[in-house]
Amino acid sequence: MAGAQASELAITVARGGGLGAIPCALLSPDDVREHVQHVRAATKHLSAPINLNFFCHTLPPANPEADKQWQDVQIRITKSGHRGVFLPREDGSSISPAEGYRNSLVDFPQQIGTMSPVPQIVDAVKLPVMAAGGIGDARGVLAASALGAAAVQMGTVFLLADETKTSALHRKRLKEAASGGDAAETAITNVFSGRPARGFVTRVMHELGPMSVAAGAPLGALKKAAVAKGIQL
Repeated sequence: MAGAQASELAITVARGGGLGAIPCALLSPDDVREHVQHVRAATKHLSAPINLNFFCHTLPPANPEADKQWQDVQIRITKSGHRGVFLPREDGSSISPAEGYRNSLVDFPQQIGTMSPVPQIVDAVKLPVMAAGGIGDARGVLAASALGAAAVQMGTVFLLADETKTSALHRKRLKEAASGGDAAETAITNVFSGRPARGFVTRVMHELGPMSVAAGAPLGALKKAAVAKGIQL
């Protein structure tokens, strides 16, 4: 996840036999090169691959034929994940994601969980399928595997790891949430980043509402100052 870690977690995951990821959305090209070199140097004895995770900020060129195929497949698979997983993979992809709203819920209005679309996507595409969202232990991995997923992607479960840059305030709230009760309550909100995503319910969400026109840049300076002082908005 962008901002949550750099390359240390990717190295640890690679050493454990997983595919370590470097979140590149907020990095400059020079920063990306530096982190890649760091991971390669630390894992050279493993010949471990690296996942460079980017956002696609621009729309792909119009492809009427691909859109038609999406419309055809939508008839038998209704709202079961990101539309891109059903399109012909002409971009050189070697795996298709199966993401539900639990995968951070960034701009995911369909509100579909992770597990229900996995077998449908497995049946609809020829590539291996990777389940993502809400998977954080062996039970989740086994469940995804039983539904046909070839791999899983995990992120939130690592936020308390020593290798992350999770703030002390965030770590405190995560530990409180683990005990249940009101501290574990979450909601879809735009007040932290300006875009819809899932987050803990906080004072600012109560006072401004989960979705607010004052989100994003107007609240950015306030959020930064509050975190620096250990104050939860």
